[in-house]
Amino acid sequence: MEKRALIAILVIVIIVAGGAAYYWFVMPKKPTISFTIYYNTGNVQREQLASLLASEWGKLGFRVSVQGLEWPVLLDKILNPEEFDVYIIGWAPDYVDPDNYASPMAYGGTKFSELNIFTVASAAEISNYLKSANVFDVGDYVVVSGEKGTGASVSVPSGKTILVVQYVVDEEATKPLDESVPWVHINPGMYRNATADALIKAGTIVTNPAWREAIYNAVQQYTNQELPLLWIGQYLFVHGQWTWVYGWYYHPVMPIRFDLIWENETAPDEEIGTLGGGIANTPSVKYENNESVVSISTFGWPESFDPAASYETFGWQLFWETGDTLVTYWKTETEYLSKDLAVAWAYTDDGMDYYFVIRDGVKAYNRWADLDVFGGNETDEVYNISALDVLFSLWRIGELELDPSWMILEYVNTTASEVLNETEFDNLLKSGNLETDYKGATHTPENLSDLLEFFGSEDLDTAGVVHIKLTQPYPAIMPILADAFTIVIPMKYVFDAVGWDYDAAVEASNNGKNPDAWADWINGTLGEDEPTHRVLHKYPVSTGPFYVYDYSENQWIILRKNPYYWNQSLYEDTNYGKTEYVIYSIQSETEPRLALYTKGAADFCAVPLDRIEDVNGTKLDSWEIIEEKDPNLLTYDIVFVVWNTYKFPFNNPLVRRALAYATPYDQIYTQVYSDFVEPLYGVIPKGMPGWTDYKIIHYTYDLEKAQALIEASGIFGTSASLNFILPPLFIALPPILLRKEE
Repeated sequence: MEKRALIAILVIVIIVAGGAAYYWFVMPKKPTISFTIYYNTGNVQREQLASLLASEWGKLGFRVSVQGLEWPVLLDKILNPEEFDVYIIGWAPDYVDPDNYASPMAYGGTKFSELNIFTVASAAEISNYLKSANVFDVGDYVVVSGEKGTGASVSVPSGKTILVVQYVVDEEATKPLDESVPWVHINPGMYRNATADALIKAGTIVTNPAWREAIYNAVQQYTNQELPLLWIGQYLFVHGQWTWVYGWYYHPVMPIRFDLIWENETAPDEEIGTLGGGIANTPSVKYENNESVVSISTFGWPESFDPAASYETFGWQLFWETGDTLVTYWKTETEYLSKDLAVAWAYTDDGMDYYFVIRDGVKAYNRWADLDVFGGNETDEVYNISALDVLFSLWRIGELELDPSWMILEYVNTTASEVLNETEFDNLLKSGNLETDYKGATHTPENLSDLLEFFGSEDLDTAGVVHIKLTQPYPAIMPILADAFTIVIPMKYVFDAVGWDYDAAVEASNNGKNPDAWADWINGTLGEDEPTHRVLHKYPVSTGPFYVYDYSENQWIILRKNPYYWNQSLYEDTNYGKTEYVIYSIQSETEPRLALYTKGAADFCAVPLDRIEDVNGTKLDSWEIIEEKDPNLLTYDIVFVVWNTYKFPFNNPLVRRALAYATPYDQIYTQVYSDFVEPLYGVIPKGMPGWTDYKIIHYTYDLEKAQALIEASGIFGTSASLNFILPPLFIALPPILLRKEE
């Protein structure tokens, strides 16, 4: 009886154990896929966005966590593809060109030994040039990108120009993915696609405007369909001011120049505070906001007053007010560049050499001349600007290799650049090998007089010619040279301030024919300890409408009207030039900023989006604060989500598209960004050349479609692989039942 009972128990145990073993070893199991969304602490919008995404993406079966990190910690993490899953970030442009978006955010790091761009008459011809092909119908053009070879067969809509981008990948020069650093060698999402990379590189070398537009239209379609990143939105410009301010205008990249606005003389005088009287960090003078003062209540602090070092919004705004570049965008203009320190220019047809004729009579004002701030070294109050100073400024940016220098180092060969005199340049023009364009018109100049006349500069005196040699043809080099960090610094000023022999340095460089000779004085390996940087970091000079008069770090900056500004004629018979002071009051906390604004002591204020309605409509006598947004005034600032395509599951395109459809866009725009963000569907923002809505997917929140895509991706597929660890039930069996029966 006992034996039968024991056998019955054994049978039951075996049956139960067998069932458990079958479930343990064979039955399908749904794996857990976990990832983390990071954001920088203190950014409320990104924190809210991360939480929304975690909630919605979790509905697809993912286990999503959210983590805030201090900005320096986040920066370290996102540069290591082994360290991050997903994070939220934004982008503001360095210059007005689609490549300033496509290359940093979509280029996958593929190198090419050949890259050719040409048109063909029919689709049948494509097989003669390409081994394989990807077709982008972008409207009037069809862009076909593929590997060089033969045999590609494609269908192309009729009646359109066929533009072919043919490439040969240089495998040896292409850095492997596991050695690539995001934002440095490859886009932040670690996504590589040779076809797309060929398109992006083609956009950097082709000079035909129509071809270039078509290529970036194709880039826009690719980034929309392949989703190397998740595009969230493009910011609307929010403009706020007191109604006593006139002449305000909008540019999507450059801040407003304060000498081009003016104020009603009957506006009330309101005290700003006791600030500086001309000697740094010694507040002694009470300032009022009146018709001669532009007062801004804001936050932050410039990284540096040295344009070779500063790579942030505040610093660049100051450079626009206090400096001049070779070329510029006039007020609202974004398509054509205007003259500034350069009164004319020309270039070779291969796009490798640019020549700029420099305006004479430009003076740099040194407001520190009477102050003993240079250790006993004497400086002049005024320095004349010439082509030598232009070359020195660009060469110095590259030599120091500080934050903004990549735009010079990437495209400008400073070693081969030089200064020419007018006679040398005139002889070069007479060879007939240079061409030019201005405001949409093109011209082949016969000599220097002809060139100056084409630009309407025939009556101007000149101060030499700077020859800028490029490392590669780059159509966006002119927008880069219009950027704030390229403002011209007088070479003699920094040499005087440091105590170096300026004449010896000029002679060593053969009057600018050999700029690398300056490396005997300026040592770029010193970085922020380099002597000329230490001078300009604290004591900037001015060629622009204002100069830095006084400042107290993290409290206030005072700009004052430049008495030596070269363009004083701009103020004749206009309302321009009436501003004597520009005062930035710095407050990290919101309430003090708003208090200064609402009492009329500030004309403009950095108002958080969620506080706009609190100040909008504030009245003072007959004046009023107007805070408004205009859907036609889109900025070029964007916000997007970076997912690590180097990792599972983001390496699956169906997963990326599923997450795009599981993103609650309307909720994000309304709740997170208070309706100050418009949809963004690709890498290029609306308004920028190359943007298109043609054949673009408008992703909307559709959880059902997202779930279908997840199922199609197979990432939660069944697993029947054997586990080589005994299941818990077997481990729990008594030893006697595991022994072989004797």
